[in-house]
Amino acid sequence: MSLHSIVDVSCRCLETLEEALHSLDPELYAKGSQKMGSISMHVRHIAEHYTTLAGGLESGRFSYDCRERDRLLETSVEAAMERLRDIRNWLTALTDHSCTALCYEARIDPAQQDSLVQIETNLRRELVFLHCHTIHHMAILAKLLCDAGVQVPDTFGVAPSTLHHLAASTS
Repeated sequence: MSLHSIVDVSCRCLETLEEALHSLDPELYAKGSQKMGSISMHVRHIAEHYTTLAGGLESGRFSYDCRERDRLLETSVEAAMERLRDIRNWLTALTDHSCTALCYEARIDPAQQDSLVQIETNLRRELVFLHCHTIHHMAILAKLLCDAGVQVPDTFGVAPSTLHHLAASTS
């Protein structure tokens, strides 16, 4: 799959998320569920993963664990929608020249200080991961939104593989 295709599908996914947020009451946006968190926490989490990758492109190193947690994204639906637009703009500005090798760093065992792993990766692979990660969180958001009486499209938060399976099983 080309970089352009990955960017296109990711932008459409983020735009669908932004559309779901557009008419949300600010109180509902920030209201949390004890087990599932708040809508705003999931949106912040999605946005920060993208901005972490964007920030690591220049150095070639990044860690989703060390992302900057912007609390404004948890309190302001407008700020969150603006960040999602900024991410879409960043994505569309990427070129094939951006597909250099990257190093992903993660601590895999919180009980051990020396559990840092470094994994070679690349931009296209990370964008695919972020797209899947976004859909995963959108599935949780779909539940939170539906429980609050907010309509979302039937495909909101449904993995592409599931959509392909459902289409194949109905034909």
